[in-house]
Amino acid sequence: MDFNNLNDEKEPAVVSVYLGVDWDEQPFDVIADDFGDFLLELIKDELE
Repeated sequence: MDFNNLNDEKEPAVVSVYLGVDWDEQPFDVIADDFGDFLLELIKDELE
């Protein structure tokens, strides 16, 4: 969760973290705008 990237409701974006990559070199690809969206997508994927 990227607490430097907050939405209008002050919720952090969910980002990917790459193991073995130095913290300063992480690309921090946004997976979802907030944890609720992330969780909802996981549930939808499992129901399909």
